[in-house]
Amino acid sequence: MVAFNFQKTFEEKILDGSKSQTIRSALKEDGTESKRHWPKVGSGLQIYFGLRTKHVRKILSPDPTCRGIEPVVLNFGTDGFTRVKVGKRSLSTPEWLGFSQDDGFDDPEKMYRFWRSKLSHTIFGDTFRGYVTSWKCSCKFAEVVDQLEWFKDRAAQCKVCGGVVPDYLTESLDIDRNNPTFRRIVEASK
Repeated sequence: MVAFNFQKTFEEKILDGSKSQTIRSALKEDGTESKRHWPKVGSGLQIYFGLRTKHVRKILSPDPTCRGIEPVVLNFGTDGFTRVKVGKRSLSTPEWLGFSQDDGFDDPEKMYRFWRSKLSHTIFGDTFRGYVTSWKCSCKFAEVVDQLEWFKDRAAQCKVCGGVVPDYLTESLDIDRNNPTFRRIVEASK
């Protein structure tokens, strides 16, 4: 299991599920390769605020599951990103918006300003190299929802852990309560 520490500014976005990934450097401050233990897809992630302080607090419980980990390269210009590459694919400008939002920012410009002001020590030349780790909820509903595609477009977010919860649990969806799939999900959620 891998633990990640987050700044206070991200806690609310992690809790409401709007931040579902983190980007971490593959290099130490001196430019040498990090010996960091990277998570594996399917493993648990521990999400904290204030690690190694007396104010330490676990943000998500139960622990979310690692959904993916990919290399990321961020190229910086004087007033914004010139390129964002995830895995082997360069993201288009519209894709940067979704990427920055998944990382807890409203838009790429805010993400750029944050990185330049708070994390400039991780940028070598005009390039940051690291890994983006994404997660999904591990609450009792996550596995059931992942198996049912037809619920994904009609889903809400778990208020406890930020994970996906079918709308029928929020009582806002008018569906056939005698549907066998529905009954199976209700039983699994008890």
